[in-house]
Amino acid sequence: MLREMNLDTFVNELASESPAPGGGSAAGLAASLGASLTSMVFNLTIDNKASDHLSPEIIDEMRKAREDMLRIKTEFIDLMEKDTASFTRFMDALNMPKGTDEEKAVRKEKLDQAKIDITETPERVAILCSQIWDAVELANDYGNVNAVSDAGVAALMLDAAIKSSLLNVKINLPMIKDEAKKAAYVERMNGMLAESTERSNKIYSSVSNKLDA
Repeated sequence: MLREMNLDTFVNELASESPAPGGGSAAGLAASLGASLTSMVFNLTIDNKASDHLSPEIIDEMRKAREDMLRIKTEFIDLMEKDTASFTRFMDALNMPKGTDEEKAVRKEKLDQAKIDITETPERVAILCSQIWDAVELANDYGNVNAVSDAGVAALMLDAAIKSSLLNVKINLPMIKDEAKKAAYVERMNGMLAESTERSNKIYSSVSNKLDA
């Protein structure tokens, strides 16, 4: 399992001729890093002198967001694992025998499910990332000023994760024959891409301005 690898083993596996893990799993890792950094900013703020000027409502909001980040960072690792497993099942299905009608039917069933999995898994990463922009903005707006750069990196990681994940959705879309379903994927992708660019740019500019001040 990917989560059990040390960093050297993982990056060496990523660099190998094996097609999985690939970009989808890398996107899941980037997403987990973004959520983890956001949690770190909260941890460096809550119950710290950096929070003395903050209202109880903001502190409560940070505590809740921190719990969300701790949960979501693990979910991203789960999706990282699922992305590799789904692609492996897809390749296995491609290589299934198709000499008889029965074999063809079984192979088609496995392939159809694998196509859904390798498209839905990266989209799930992007959707989850989109749900935590508010937490990153909270970290940037009210977090410990000494960790503001970490909030900026978190935003960049999420932006990279969303765009990377949606590239993996896009490359699989030609396999989807249902035009209405394909159009729905494209509409959701366009919305998430536009939001990601806007919000990551906003946070990055804010962080840069604070560091330049």
